[in-house]
Amino acid sequence: MESYGLSMAAAGIVPTYDSLAINSYGRVASAAFIVYDYSITFDKEVEMFWQDMYSKKLTGATALFLVNRYLVLILRIANLVGFVPMTDQKCALATRVALAFTLLQYIPWAAFAAMRAYALSRNKPLSALILVLSMTTTGINMSLFPFGFTGYVDPIFGCTVIDPIPLKLSRT
Repeated sequence: MESYGLSMAAAGIVPTYDSLAINSYGRVASAAFIVYDYSITFDKEVEMFWQDMYSKKLTGATALFLVNRYLVLILRIANLVGFVPMTDQKCALATRVALAFTLLQYIPWAAFAAMRAYALSRNKPLSALILVLSMTTTGINMSLFPFGFTGYVDPIFGCTVIDPIPLKLSRT
């Protein structure tokens, strides 16, 4: 009977390993893609946005573009930091910083959605409602911090997130 229990426990390791491996490959691939894309489009960015900043005032559209563009880059680089050897305390800090940057991404998206609604309808209450509703994702996900969102150092995959929300709760 004991060997059966051991084989069942070992069988649970394989899907966990596969999941962590796929997550790691995805983190590296997305970072490589973002860096590549930013590299080949940087000359157009300078031409369309950076030159305008030096010749004129900074506009809201330019600020929104730059914040949206560079938050994604910072987040992808922050996700790669998890592969650097570190202590559990530094890993916990790194996962919290990565979550903070993930949540910060939603703010320019919400602002863009509200500005778009205003440009199409000229209805300020509707635009405000869209802004508030778009920001709920950030507010709800900020609840992960008090629940103990953290990370630990896995010997194979490096800094790994520990999601404090029970699976049953997250599915409801």
